[in-house]
Amino acid sequence: MKTTNLLPLILVVTLLSTLSAGANATEPAETSVNKEPLRAGGLVFSLSGGIGGQYVRDQGTNPDPGPGVTFSALYTVFPWLGVGLSGGTSFLASDNLDIMLLNVSVEARAYYQLTPGLLGSGILQLGYVRYEVSSGGYSDYSDGYQLGIGFEIMKEVYSRLYVGVVGTYQIPRWNEDCIDMGGTVGVRCNRFDAHGWYGGISLTYFLPLSKN
Repeated sequence: MKTTNLLPLILVVTLLSTLSAGANATEPAETSVNKEPLRAGGLVFSLSGGIGGQYVRDQGTNPDPGPGVTFSALYTVFPWLGVGLSGGTSFLASDNLDIMLLNVSVEARAYYQLTPGLLGSGILQLGYVRYEVSSGGYSDYSDGYQLGIGFEIMKEVYSRLYVGVVGTYQIPRWNEDCIDMGGTVGVRCNRFDAHGWYGGISLTYFLPLSKN
């Protein structure tokens, strides 16, 4: 197994160890933590950096994982539910090819408090996905729509500011690529079949819009 394939697991284990240590901190440190960190009528901004990859299901080999970033901007319609927009991109490599994965989605997150100051969330995404490959002067792409699922665990490190770990898995439905071969062959169509994944470290801020 390539070392890069272990990096998401290493990141998750390292940060979860840090979060666990924070949860066992002394009492004076815990008293500064918000007991009710989220409420309806607020904005949740999240930015993360990590590693993205792809699982090719039809043929060929999986590209090497590469750096990626994600963002989301959500509105809390309930204290436990945020809805809004999210997006992300990852830069992969395979042989002499450069690969970029891009997605933009409508997102919903269900939040739940694990312990005071420690939150978990389930992630659901539905949106557009694009796979672009290039090498020298050559470039090509496939696109479609995707369903994404994921999770996040985050620790409050300052009032309404959280650091955590996030992971997502994308299940795309790629559009068909058709080529007219001419003659008796006619039109041949092919549908790319690959899933995407991402794991990273997140920074999240909750901005209440009212004092009620």
